[in-house]
Amino acid sequence: MYGGKPGDLYLRVFLKEHPVFKKVGSDLFMEKLISYPLAVLGGVTRVPTLEGEELEIFVQPGTECGSTKTVPEKGFPYPDGRRGNLIITFRIEVPKNVSGKQRKLIEKLAKEIGEEGIDRDEGLVTKVKGWLRTS
Repeated sequence: MYGGKPGDLYLRVFLKEHPVFKKVGSDLFMEKLISYPLAVLGGVTRVPTLEGEELEIFVQPGTECGSTKTVPEKGFPYPDGRRGNLIITFRIEVPKNVSGKQRKLIEKLAKEIGEEGIDRDEGLVTKVKGWLRTS
């Protein structure tokens, strides 16, 4: 074009990291935060797909943090039309702020299952103050 000699065309392509999925081969990996009750009791949760839809998946009762679930054929597409897998790693979400009612319920559960080191009837400072007053 314009009378010049044909030459080479160089392109630089930068791939942006996906906010949800990590691609390894044709498999897609993602992390899903689930609540403690859902991890213990099991149930259904939703995860996004590459197409932007939501997929309902069943969480087994007793799911531990770091457990994975593989959903076949929901990964990255191969050129021949097949698809890789979607591999979901579960993480247990621990609330940072709990209400007074929630705290009491959690303390009751902790006592019921024999959790050590959780004695919230009186705070340590209150106990020490009580000891100092009686001395």
